[in-house]
This record gives sequence, C-alpha cells and structure tokens, in this order.
Amino acid sequence: MLAIDPASVDHYQAACRGLLAFRTATGDWEKYEEKWPKLGPVGLRVLHALQLNPGDFLCPSEIAALTGWRSLERNGALTALIMRLRKAHKEQGQAEPWFIETKTAGGYGVRWPKDRTWMWIERVTPTTHIDR
Repeated sequence: MLAIDPASVDHYQAACRGLLAFRTATGDWEKYEEKWPKLGPVGLRVLHALQLNPGDFLCPSEIAALTGWRSLERNGALTALIMRLRKAHKEQGQAEPWFIETKTAGGYGVRWPKDRTWMWIERVTPTTHIDR
C-alpha cells in the first residue's frame, strides 16, 4: 500500500479528494476541503504553470500561452489574479512572498520559488492510501 503524507511537501493538491493544503511562511498547515477559496479554474491553471516552471519568471504572455487563458495578457488581469492567489495562500502583508514571487523590473513576471516543494494527486486507485 502506498501512503502519501500531504505535510511532506510545502503545497499539496489532491483534486480527486477535494483537498488543498499548504504550509505558510510561519509554518502553519492550512487545509481546505471541497471549497478552495479564490482558486477558480484560471487560478489553478496559473498556479500549475508556475509550479511546472519553478524559478523562472514568466511574463503575462507566457502564462497566457501555458494556461490557454489569453485574457491574462490584458493590462492588470494577471496582477489581479496573483493578488487573489496570494490571499488564498495567506501571503498578505508578508515582507517576502512564500509561494508566488513577482518582479516589475524589465517587465512584470511571476514565478514559483525553486525551493518550495509541491505535489498534485490527480487520481487515486483503490490501493492508494492518502493520509488526511
């Protein structure tokens, strides 16, 4: 039997179980079941694009191409979405962002830090056990 401990990574997502959990910068373990505040389909796609390209600053046109949401290229659309993602991840008012880093020098860019671990569980077979 395979046991997966969500707390073994910084950011954990199991859509098949309706679970999103993450460790905040202060070490608190946050967990959402069934309802994931401020994370609609566009937010999740952006989050996945960032996680799949850790350490690389992606500009709005790159994120739009990776996610298929061309509206993110429009002025301020990605910035507003990033604010919602930060709020969902308890990053408001922090001096240093924990999960979602941005830059403005040389153009707006967003990235997932290389040292933040993550795991997605897309499908669970009957022999898989996930600790909740």
